[in-house]
Amino acid sequence: MGEREVKKVKRRVTRNARDHALEGSPTGRRRFGWKGADKKLGRPTNKYLHPEESKVLREALDLALKGKSWATIVRHFGKSGLTPVRGGKWATTPIQYMLTNPALCGYRMLHGELILDRETGDPKVGDWETICTPEEWHKLIGRCSTWFNLDGSETAYTRYRQKVKTQGKKNYRELADATRRFLLTNILRCGYIDDDGNLCGAKMKGMGPSGTNKHERYRCGDPHCNRVSRRADLVDKAIEIVVIKVLTTQYSAAEPEDKKWYGEESLTKLRARRQEIKESYKSGIFSLAEYLEFKDANDAQISESEDDRKKFYAEQAAQNFLSGFSEEKWHNEYDMRQKRKAVATVLSAVIVHPLPKGRAKSAQFDPELLEPIYKAKSTK
Repeated sequence: MGEREVKKVKRRVTRNARDHALEGSPTGRRRFGWKGADKKLGRPTNKYLHPEESKVLREALDLALKGKSWATIVRHFGKSGLTPVRGGKWATTPIQYMLTNPALCGYRMLHGELILDRETGDPKVGDWETICTPEEWHKLIGRCSTWFNLDGSETAYTRYRQKVKTQGKKNYRELADATRRFLLTNILRCGYIDDDGNLCGAKMKGMGPSGTNKHERYRCGDPHCNRVSRRADLVDKAIEIVVIKVLTTQYSAAEPEDKKWYGEESLTKLRARRQEIKESYKSGIFSLAEYLEFKDANDAQISESEDDRKKFYAEQAAQNFLSGFSEEKWHNEYDMRQKRKAVATVLSAVIVHPLPKGRAKSAQFDPELLEPIYKAKSTK
């Protein structure tokens, strides 16, 4: 009897949440960026924007849309002086969830699916103040496609929540790439050639100061070679000059685009069709076999369309990221993640050749020992 009662409560809670969603009513625990409930004022939770928090949230959203790293966005929240709604410190994963929450643009999601208006088939727009437009939200989803899925499949956030329950928050790290401090990780290759004429070609790793080395260095990552090492800041500076020259030539005159995805209307119709299929089955028009056949085909089209939209916005963001490029933008606007992305646009690798025999390790840095390998579309 106890189990049956628990199931009844769960069904009521689920039904209540869906009813609120279909009505477009604000609900749930207070979200960062919105004011909490106030019975004296008759104010529901999550309906009206919090002036300070919503400003910081919108600024963070703009940083994400510009392609800034998650580490940069986490620092932005930290510098704001504000704290998460449930206390603690700002961390990458909760911020990713916060910035990809459909409530930012007025949408609601249950069990991995957007709540749709029963009459129009479009996503139901809730009755609360919003932070961004649906187009901006979809662009964020495009950037975070591996983190936040619209098909109800497991996401990085659900794995994160499970990890928190089992191991505690401090033991879980997300997106190591965003925290790397070396510009040319995965780009530099060891140029040592053995007696048989074989090129090592192993990726070089960034290393902090140690022993007699007072500077950060790149060193061959192959333990069987480990023969080539070079001072990191000097290598970075030399390759930056090369990359800036190419990017200025190719992208300085490029104009940013802000086009809407061409298939939005078709996707809306497919979602409306999904609701029609459900209603036809419930009313007895479709048999179970027919329902499953129509549902699977429609779901496949929806999934294909959503993937196409993600790709469209990702390609547009990549093009806009470098449009109007200038050396000033490189030094004053790009963070480490963006610089790494820009380098990868120009170069497929950089071969770091060993010092010639007889040359002392303390000799002046020689940029001629760096051999950039350009991608096909890039030129010197």
